[in-house]
Amino acid sequence: MLIVCPACQAEYNVPDALLGRAPRQVRCARCAHAWLPDELRPPEPELPAPPPTPPAATPVAEPASLASEPEHDAEPVTAPSLAEEARLPTTAGAGHTRRGGVGPALGWLVSLMLLGAAGWATATWRDAVMQAWPASQRLYQWIGLG
Repeated sequence: MLIVCPACQAEYNVPDALLGRAPRQVRCARCAHAWLPDELRPPEPELPAPPPTPPAATPVAEPASLASEPEHDAEPVTAPSLAEEARLPTTAGAGHTRRGGVGPALGWLVSLMLLGAAGWATATWRDAVMQAWPASQRLYQWIGLG
């Protein structure tokens, strides 16, 4: 889904699966403006037409006790933005799979074996390496193999 920041016009191509079904606020990475994209806004409920008022009705005055009370504006509670949600901690056992295991360990093992083999080969065939690449003579002398 293409989302455009209303403040700075930055465009973001966000996968629908990342946004979910519930409306959520997003935050622009460029200007940090937070907004609810139009595509994610819940549909406005259509209000029924107000009943007609009789022509002879007189307006009712609001009691003084209600009119004098100050209005308290509470801060709206918003869903975390995409960036904030990425930093939220996850709980173990809540349907999340544990990353790691055999795959990364095997990758590290293979990488270390390849580095060891490369080191062994350069030490074993150092004469052939120095002939093919004369600049390596200084390296071999520096490490004590030249």
